[in-house]
Amino acid sequence: MRPRATTIPLHSKTPCKLSTVINRSGTTTPDSTLHDDFSRVYTIFQSLKPNYTIVDDEGLPVYYVKTKGLRPTAPHLTMHPGKDASGPIVAFVKFIASSRTAKIARGDPEYAQNAIWEDLKRLDRWSGVRYRWEMAVLDYDGAVQRKTFVWKRTRSFNADGLPRESKNPFRRNYKLVDGESGELLAVFSADLGLGNFKQLGKLRFMDDRYGSVFRMMVSLSALVVCDWED
Repeated sequence: MRPRATTIPLHSKTPCKLSTVINRSGTTTPDSTLHDDFSRVYTIFQSLKPNYTIVDDEGLPVYYVKTKGLRPTAPHLTMHPGKDASGPIVAFVKFIASSRTAKIARGDPEYAQNAIWEDLKRLDRWSGVRYRWEMAVLDYDGAVQRKTFVWKRTRSFNADGLPRESKNPFRRNYKLVDGESGELLAVFSADLGLGNFKQLGKLRFMDDRYGSVFRMMVSLSALVVCDWED
């Protein structure tokens, strides 16, 4: 039986520790084919710290992602709407020590019991490393269903139009596929080499059916994958 999300009352305003989590199970996916109609492109810029600014294809800031501060219990990544950290936290990431799992939560870490928690798991397979996560989405009929998504390395295509046969050893291309159908949903191209302190990469969405919350989760999960592989 598929695991189900645990609902938490939204009326509670008492802060709780970030250890409040929901566990998920794992799966892998087949390969996919590339779509011809590109939906939208995000460019991810990074600073020396690094913090990240995610802009859309018109150059407008969509999200600002801040890395961990000095507090030991602080999230490793916090996501804010807009160009800086002055806006509210809409999502955050907590890495689990000695584990191949990161906790991605939609909500404010000060009220972690009200957040929607998901696991992003690193899965080692004979065919390569996979990064798996889940979330609830609306299907075409407007019904809520829980979907599995998987990031995997690819050499077949990229998000930024550079030659696929690039010899850059720090170059990484990833595709995000539907965990059941293998349908291609996004492509992420990143340069993980030292000295690239301006543009980290580009994230291209192949389908916009799941909306802005899905794009937020895709963007944050892509940064987690980069952190693990850097």
